[in-house]
Amino acid sequence: MNTDTFISATMAVELYQPEAETLYSIERAEQLTHIPRRRIALYYRYGLVSPVHDPEMGGWFFNDEGLLTLRRVDHLHRVCGMNPSAIRLLLGLMQEVEELRRELRFWRGY
Repeated sequence: MNTDTFISATMAVELYQPEAETLYSIERAEQLTHIPRRRIALYYRYGLVSPVHDPEMGGWFFNDEGLLTLRRVDHLHRVCGMNPSAIRLLLGLMQEVEELRRELRFWRGY
C-alpha cells in the first residue's frame, strides 16, 4: 500500500460518521405507534418491551427497534388475543428465526 492509498483510506475512515440512533420519548412513541402510554407501561411491566433508558433513570426512551416491538406486541395482544406469556414466547421464537436467517445468509454468501 503506497502512502497516497493509506492517506485516502485514513480520510475515508475519518469522514465516515455513523448516524446517531434516534430515540423517541414515550410521548412520541405513543404518537407514532398509536398505543396509549398506559398500555406501553403495561407491556413494560410484563417484560414485553424494554425502553432504551430505564424509567427509574429519568425517562422512557425507545429506539426504532423498540417502536417495532411495541407495534408487534400490541398487534399480538389486541388483534390475536394473545396473553403476555404467549407473546413473550412468540417474540423469542421470532428472534431466533431471524438469527438463523442471518446465519444462513452468511453461509450462503449474501
